[in-house]
Amino acid sequence: MKYLSRISRTIFWKLIVGLVILTSLLYLKLEWIILIFAVMFILWVIYAELMRRLRQSSFKIIFRSIYLAISAVILSIGLKVLIVDFFIVPSVSMEDALSPGDVIIVNKLSYGPKLPQRLIEIPWLNMLFYLNKTAFGKYSKPWCGYIRLSGYDDIRRGDIFVYRLEDMFVVKRCVGLPGDKLAIVNGKVIVDNHLFTEPSTVKNDFVIDVYHAQKFYSKMMLINRHFLIHKGLIGNRFVVNLTYKELKDVRHLPEVKYIRLQTDFFNGLNKLFSDHSTNKWTLNNMGPIIIPKKGMHITLTENNYPIYEKVIRTYETHDIRQENGHFFLYGKPLFDFVFKHNYFFVLGDNRRLSEDSRIKGFVIEKDIVGKTAAKF
Repeated sequence: MKYLSRISRTIFWKLIVGLVILTSLLYLKLEWIILIFAVMFILWVIYAELMRRLRQSSFKIIFRSIYLAISAVILSIGLKVLIVDFFIVPSVSMEDALSPGDVIIVNKLSYGPKLPQRLIEIPWLNMLFYLNKTAFGKYSKPWCGYIRLSGYDDIRRGDIFVYRLEDMFVVKRCVGLPGDKLAIVNGKVIVDNHLFTEPSTVKNDFVIDVYHAQKFYSKMMLINRHFLIHKGLIGNRFVVNLTYKELKDVRHLPEVKYIRLQTDFFNGLNKLFSDHSTNKWTLNNMGPIIIPKKGMHITLTENNYPIYEKVIRTYETHDIRQENGHFFLYGKPLFDFVFKHNYFFVLGDNRRLSEDSRIKGFVIEKDIVGKTAAKF
């Protein structure tokens, strides 16, 4: 009786744990994980039955080895495709939040994992294609449409996520969601007429006039010995790349005479994503822009056409052209356009040294890999 009671308690607690896991997955909208567990259980039952029917021990050893090897490969691929992946930060664009060479853990469950559309996107398997250029070209074409499984959270302003940009992966901070009205005014991000609260890691260029250059330089080395000063300036004027936390410390230095945000950097050096003579935009002053949202209608004008042309051509995959102030879609007059996808606006924390949405344009939802969860 005691043995049966012990078994009953074990079964009871297993059922409780199972119900808690099941309820949690349903609450987090991760029903597809339940389906995966069900398939894994069925495969395990089939494996156990086959092992029971095999009589020779040598066959059992071979079969078990094959089963374990295949399971390990599938588990490894499944973890990288569906759960979590690792990336190396490629540039200084996200300093001071992330530094070049940092290894970041990307959580794919947060927004929901995107299923591979091409064979070369399948982890480990893609290494075989990189060794064969002919096969790489053959299997680099999509073999299925865009599918993203459900996640437990939505993309939010302020999130740092990894996304595909052309043939590489980059990491940036989301500042604008689909349907948002966004503007950048003197380096400040305005979303739906509200000031976006920026993290303390955001870096900008500041023009600083000082009384004594050498003393200022020495004290700056104490605040941040890696701080960046742009050369070619005259006398006691510096342009310094600082976070807002560092800015507070610099303001209190007795050597500082005057300090202001520089708002015209890179003007004319980097081509903005909307390069139109009437806009007169710079990296620190642009907009307002309506970020495209799935189902959103727009009436194209000469002013907003440069903003949406790339999106319509590249991501909405429509042949659009402008002629004498009129717009044509596949040769037919176009008055209103309806977007089929969601888009986001991203910025690097190191604003002066970041090629983000100000230059590259909107980020389509299907290119987003996952949310940055941790770094090491």
